[in-house]
Amino acid sequence: MAWFKCLIEGENFPGTLIQQDGLVGFFVIRCVEAETEEEAEAKALAALKQEPMFDLGGAAKPKDARVYFNEIVEIDEPLAQLPGATWFEMEKPKTP
Repeated sequence: MAWFKCLIEGENFPGTLIQQDGLVGFFVIRCVEAETEEEAEAKALAALKQEPMFDLGGAAKPKDARVYFNEIVEIDEPLAQLPGATWFEMEKPKTP
C-alpha cells in the first residue's frame, strides 16, 4: 500500500457549520493509505464525512453542496494530520 495526499475542496455548504450566515466552502488536506488513487479518494471522502466539524446536525445536505478532489498525489510517508479546515465565504449570486 502507498500513502496519498488528497487536497479536497468543498463548496456551497451551510454557514452554520462555522456559525456564519450564507454558504461557505473549505479546503482540507488529508492523507490516506490505499492501493490506488481511486481507493484513496474513497477513503478520504469517507473519513471526511465522519469528522465532527462537517456534521450538519441532522439537517439535509444542501443540493448544491459539492466536494472536489483538486489533487491526489502519492507520497513517501504520511504528513501530520492537521485538524480543521480553511473556510471561505461563497460569493453571493449577483442580482440583475
